[in-house]
Amino acid sequence: MEPHLETRPCLLCRKPIKGPGGIHATGDPAIAVFISAVSRGLRPRLKTRAEQRVFCYPCALSIAVEIPPVERGDLYVAVWELLRELVLADADNSVALAALVQLRNPRARLRRMPGSVKALSAAAAS
Repeated sequence: MEPHLETRPCLLCRKPIKGPGGIHATGDPAIAVFISAVSRGLRPRLKTRAEQRVFCYPCALSIAVEIPPVERGDLYVAVWELLRELVLADADNSVALAALVQLRNPRARLRRMPGSVKALSAAAAS
């Protein structure tokens, strides 16, 4: 059974990225940023559900390695800080390598995560 994949655009380049509906499926390689809002100073506290936004690897890497974009506003700077932290914490440079693979061959499929639905079904068939 093929997992349900929904398509979302990259926030920067608008390239369509297929994403899984659950944690046991693997979609296109991307970096997700979750955005939510919580009220302060009000009782009862109001919350929104977390909305997922995605960046393709080349766009995420280009944002992370640029100079802090103060002129674009605080929200953009917050996303820049998160992406920069993610890229700097990546000891084996997998984000940079994935971005390079996608730039060289946009149709190339990266390896699936271990435990994804496709990997489980292929292992069960053998």
